[in-house]
Amino acid sequence: MGSVNNSVENHGNNSGFWVGINHGHIHLASEKLPVAADAAFDTHGNDHLGCLPGTRTETLDAINKGLLGASFFFKRGGGDRGHAKRLFPTLAQQLAQQVPDLKPLLANAIEEDPDIAEKALKEQWERLILQPLLALKHDRTIARVVGIGALDESDSEMHRDDLTTILQLLPQVQQAKSLLLRFLLMSRP
Repeated sequence: MGSVNNSVENHGNNSGFWVGINHGHIHLASEKLPVAADAAFDTHGNDHLGCLPGTRTETLDAINKGLLGASFFFKRGGGDRGHAKRLFPTLAQQLAQQVPDLKPLLANAIEEDPDIAEKALKEQWERLILQPLLALKHDRTIARVVGIGALDESDSEMHRDDLTTILQLLPQVQQAKSLLLRFLLMSRP
């Protein structure tokens, strides 16, 4: 398939994807971004998980109010869900589905660096989350919650460096003016 050139076009809003046209080939930008399957709150991979009474209540409240923008639940032995490598690509794709104006910004980031999902966490964060958030222009401010759960469930305990990096990067969203993200981090003690 051809790559998406700098001119990413919206061809209808029916599919919910930004489609780029290059020499007659249609390419869905979101297909280029590897994500962790079943990492979102409401996916099939999470429907059998039991939670302790009173847990995930903040996430459920956000869902019920329509505020959940994205979620990622780690899972020991869960492939891409067992480590942080697919955290930011997965969140970016979900946010773009919830906030359609992010789609062309995400498509541009993928076009500029098709291997972005293989880069260090800091670079993934900057290119897939932070830069699109800062470039987003809206007439009104939108607020969304991003849930990151089961931090204690990563394979062989998430590298402390990865967790430290994630915790250092998340506050940078305060720079965004059009889309206010609030992160809900969940873990057992």
